[in-house]
Amino acid sequence: MNTCSWPLEQRTNVTCIQAF
Repeated sequence: MNTCSWPLEQRTNVTCIQAF
């Protein structure tokens, strides 16, 4: 599964982490 988080401070930066 891929988990992507959108920070409220930086809308242009998306953090995606691979979770098993």
